[in-house]
Amino acid sequence: MKPAARRVLFCLAAIASFLVFLAPDSFAGNFYVFPTRLDFGSQASTGAITVSNKIDEPLNIQVEAVKWTEDASGKDVYSDTKDVIFFPKVASLNGNEQRLVRAGVQLPPSTIERTYRLFIGEIPQPKKPGQTRISVAIRFGIPIFVAPAKENPAGAIGSLEISKGHLSILAKNTGNVHFILKTLQVRGMDPKGQVKFSKDIPGWYLLAGASRLYTAPITKAQCLGLSRIEVKAVTDRPDLNFSGSLEMKKEICGA
Repeated sequence: MKPAARRVLFCLAAIASFLVFLAPDSFAGNFYVFPTRLDFGSQASTGAITVSNKIDEPLNIQVEAVKWTEDASGKDVYSDTKDVIFFPKVASLNGNEQRLVRAGVQLPPSTIERTYRLFIGEIPQPKKPGQTRISVAIRFGIPIFVAPAKENPAGAIGSLEISKGHLSILAKNTGNVHFILKTLQVRGMDPKGQVKFSKDIPGWYLLAGASRLYTAPITKAQCLGLSRIEVKAVTDRPDLNFSGSLEMKKEICGA
């Protein structure tokens, strides 16, 4: 495959993965799915995803369930699991047909939220003779959240540091359920309390017990003009916002 074609394929796949978290009906390529997440109770629950083929040609899909965790840097980690029962594993949809993918869990109560993803992917059709267009296989990763016996949402700013022209912010999920970090609002004040530095950093899912490092550029001149930096984390949970601050000194800026 030529480099240009690989770039197109990568971009389309990245867009499809991103769209699954944004729209009530997530769509890309030849099909779309609804809903885009499943929330299960603490003991046993089931749900269903509607897969809709939006073209006139047949569509083949494959379904896979994985355990979803995040590593020390906040990156997604997937591993095999038998916790999620789902059906079908492979299905064929006629043109403009809909099909249900059912999923469920039956687990003992836990003290921490369990998280999985149900991947629903398109199986590419064999290339037809003389076909030159790129065939892009789309795959959606639907989050599955299994609630703990008792929810305790909590978060904290673990550290605030400035080094080599960047402000580093460690956001931590210190509770037992996930939240979406919508934005980190960074405000730097001068000695008179006037805001002289402002950044809004977008976030993402932060699973229970996980942390993620965010950075923002800051020049030496901007740094030296500040006496204090405050950070407010805004989440998708109305009762969960947390903050941190850094008292500025010249040596922090490399002066």
